Amino acid sequence: MDTLHAWPAVFSGYYNLPVSEVCPVVGQTSTAGHSSISVDCFSKGLVGRAKARFTTFQHFAEPSRTGGRGLTMREMGIVAAICVAICATPTTAQAYDFQAGQIVAVDGDTLRIGAQRIRLSAMDAPELSQTCRAGNGAVTLCGRDARNALSRLVRNGARCVVETYDRYARAVATCTNPAGVEIGREMIRMGWAVPYWRYGGARYSKAYDEALSADAGMHAGKFIDPERWRQGERW
Repeated sequence: MDTLHAWPAVFSGYYNLPVSEVCPVVGQTSTAGHSSISVDCFSKGLVGRAKARFTTFQHFAEPSRTGGRGLTMREMGIVAAICVAICATPTTAQAYDFQAGQIVAVDGDTLRIGAQRIRLSAMDAPELSQTCRAGNGAVTLCGRDARNALSRLVRNGARCVVETYDRYARAVATCTNPAGVEIGREMIRMGWAVPYWRYGGARYSKAYDEALSADAGMHAGKFIDPERWRQGERW
């Protein structure tokens, strides 16, 4: 395998992620004696920009075209990092429609469509393995409960407006189901998520107040804030 064809592997190694999670290769053609690799950064609108930038560096990686050496794996890692930056900075929000059966709820705030993951914007749900306490002190599997609630909300499909991409190469989006329910807001209103205050969560303040007043979901008992749970806090 030549250096150019190896670049997705370098890409994933540079970020310690599977290739399928980071701009997976979706097509490869041979023209004029050299290869052209198209990458899918979830948004098809980003493919042209990522490919155009990559082509700028492509001649450095193809000795057959330049008569010189190809890029080392380290150098290709730098190029890959540039491509990640391009993929991670969409110029405008883009909307995508997903049909019933296309979306899988990974946990309470993350969706998966094929190899691409979507992180719901401005909200935070318990980790899949997270436990909470019911009003009587019993341990509850609130992480799974949150995942199941999200699964029900997207079972008929959803329309997601991608706002940006995070450092894990996930699309960050606001999603609405065919019934017109904004999914992140509803997860908070039902008590299975909380506003992610430092990432725009204030827009869900009303839904959060409703959940508190109704002792909905996790608010019926006690729970550790999802971010603090990820940092290692336990009961």
